[in-house]
Amino acid sequence: MIEARSTLIRDDRGNIRVLRLAADSERCIPLRYTVLPGHAYCHICGCTARFGCIGRCGWANASQTLCTRCADRISQ
Repeated sequence: MIEARSTLIRDDRGNIRVLRLAADSERCIPLRYTVLPGHAYCHICGCTARFGCIGRCGWANASQTLCTRCADRISQ
């Protein structure tokens, strides 16, 4: 599977609403979830410990604001 797009939206209460679309050659799978204030999430793609990137990722920094997949994309 290949992740096609992620959108992060901050609501009035400070929650982050994450909309992600995962797609492969046969289907598209939408993922929608909310990250509460103070919880760890990647500030680029919106992945969390529970909803990680497709193909697996981990935290690239101690503050848990950047996943390893996004860190690899930034460094290229």
